[in-house]
Amino acid sequence: MSTWPNRGGLRRPLRGAGIEKFPNSQAVRSSQQASSKLGAVQPARTRRDAQLLPQVQRVYDQNLRVYGADKVWRQLNYSRYLLECRALQGTLLAPTKAAFTRLFQEYGLPRRIRTDNGVPFAAATLGRLSQLSVWWLKLGVLPELIEPGKPQQNGRHERMHKTLKDETTKPPAANQAAQQRRFVGFRRGFNEQRPHEALEMDKPAQWYQPSPRAMPARLQPMEYPERFERRLVSANGAISWNKHSVGVSSALIGEHVGLEAIDDGLWDVYFGVLRLGRLHERHMRIEDHLGRLRRCA
Repeated sequence: MSTWPNRGGLRRPLRGAGIEKFPNSQAVRSSQQASSKLGAVQPARTRRDAQLLPQVQRVYDQNLRVYGADKVWRQLNYSRYLLECRALQGTLLAPTKAAFTRLFQEYGLPRRIRTDNGVPFAAATLGRLSQLSVWWLKLGVLPELIEPGKPQQNGRHERMHKTLKDETTKPPAANQAAQQRRFVGFRRGFNEQRPHEALEMDKPAQWYQPSPRAMPARLQPMEYPERFERRLVSANGAISWNKHSVGVSSALIGEHVGLEAIDDGLWDVYFGVLRLGRLHERHMRIEDHLGRLRRCA
């Protein structure tokens, strides 16, 4: 989810999962029972509560069922821990990928990464895939792009970035090495010294836990359900379909995509778990997320 309710709003799904302020004082009801109970009600708040239930239950179970509502809320609201702050020469793929490789090896793999639509995170291709986001998907990390022109959808990061610039780049340091020293000092203070109101004045280092998902030594080929058709993306960024060449994406050259039949002549196209678009056999083109029938990019 991109946004979370306040702690008061979270108490409803917490109680629905049997999680009270003092959980030992009341038996825990299962989240399945709560979901069934909520299923008959359609308001948006109730649907949001039902979506939260599995995550609330997960946090509660992982912590031996001793978390009260406030503590579960803070972990669900993320620790705000700043993993890295590094000065790079530009937006080139190689140094960016090297930085992420170090982070993944040290802290483990996240489930998803939310970014803006700039290079190297996204590109003007089908599914807005870049070479970096293709690599993430092969690692099992889902790229999550905010809508163009809506930085508020990544508000926590934007607020941190503004503070970072105010405290370390006004004025900028004399050279890159000096600037990096400022970044290192900012990261240490941000994580270990500065209390955060969203964490009840705790520091991020008090709440952050590395991911249990280790970075693999080798990337495995993409797997698709048996009902999918598999196609290799050739050197021109296209697949062969019914003796026609159908453009997909130059970012996927050498990779396999999966196609799932939706209706007669209609196939959803996937790279891993990410849906790229819909193939219309009538036109032999793939419709993107904006409803455009695209050529290869």
